[in-house]
Amino acid sequence: MSAGFSQAMAGRVMVATFCLAATSMAFASQASAQSLGKHQEHTQASLGVRTSLVADSGYDPYADDNVLTQGSIGLSHTLFAEGDWSLAAAAGFDFGGVSANVRGQHSELDMYRFSLAPELRFHLLPRMYFLGRLGPTLTRDRVKVYDSAAATDLSSAGLTFGFDAALGAAYEVIGKTSGAHHGTRGWIQLELGYGWAASRDVTLEPRGDDADSAPERINGVAMPALAIRGPAVKVAVAASF
Repeated sequence: MSAGFSQAMAGRVMVATFCLAATSMAFASQASAQSLGKHQEHTQASLGVRTSLVADSGYDPYADDNVLTQGSIGLSHTLFAEGDWSLAAAAGFDFGGVSANVRGQHSELDMYRFSLAPELRFHLLPRMYFLGRLGPTLTRDRVKVYDSAAATDLSSAGLTFGFDAALGAAYEVIGKTSGAHHGTRGWIQLELGYGWAASRDVTLEPRGDDADSAPERINGVAMPALAIRGPAVKVAVAASF
């Protein structure tokens, strides 16, 4: 009888311990979610600088080195949050270009990249999260070379599709400790990634006003195909609401 009583008591203790552990985990999860609050669920706008390393030979006529530095604007909104994890929709716009001299002739490349992607986030701390992003891009580029013999600009423009991948981290430097506070919060961000765009053929011709004033003898000048792709680093500041 004593053995049976002991077994029954042991069983009740195990059940009670299990229930207590489950309740503690539930409260901890709820407390974590409540503490994150606006650290996690927000709309965020960012402004930064993105630097890419473009090794493609088709890029060489328009730049003195393989570096492409652009301004970068981002906008994201949290769609779903569970514990330390959240998922956001992120859109980006990168803009800027380079210039150089090709055989004594001035050349330029302007590039605009639009991106749209899901962004997965994990909060290591209420004020710090890691992120991963992968999504499609649409790039518009325009190249231009000045032809001194014809005293006119020759140019080419096109659209290419691609993808952009990034891993990074964000740290909140401005904002209330409590996640329940709804004021503006300030962040600094660092991302490492890779941008890939399809190759396009480039034929330089006088266009627009340049075509009207160009000599009739000028024919299209075939240039190496252009593929703007390579690793990139991005540093940005952001505000969330």
